[in-house]
Amino acid sequence: QKAFAFHNEPGHFQGIVWGTDIRDLDDMVLHEDGGDSKFYRRQGDAVMIGAANLESCNYIFYRERLYKVFIEFTSLSNAHAIKNFLFQNYGEGLSLRLGRNVKAYQWSGSLIDIRYDFGEASNKGTLTYVYKPIEQEKESNEEKGPKRDAPDS
Repeated sequence: QKAFAFHNEPGHFQGIVWGTDIRDLDDMVLHEDGGDSKFYRRQGDAVMIGAANLESCNYIFYRERLYKVFIEFTSLSNAHAIKNFLFQNYGEGLSLRLGRNVKAYQWSGSLIDIRYDFGEASNKGTLTYVYKPIEQEKESNEEKGPKRDAPDS
């Protein structure tokens, strides 16, 4: 059984390789501190994908390593531009059925998952890139819960 992988699976986002240590990036500004997970914005980031203007682009680091990028955008023209960019670079992707007025696609590779959502009623969308090795580590650590010292028996 052959595993499906989309073509041109990205090894980086905007030039930053997945898993890069935040301490190696001097143009990131902390936006939100969630403990092990921290959201950063990049100074001077050209907030565009293809021809689309983005509302925001958050780089999310787990234990100091880049593992997720969360992008927000508005307007039908930006939605079309991002979708065209994704289709040109990664192929058509899997169309998800989320309701009449929501367009959603997913690309699942060996290392990267990409998810695109656009709500026509709200005129808002999101695009998420996830580096799976670090996300799996994060989920595994969260399942174990906080570390506690075992009581003496």
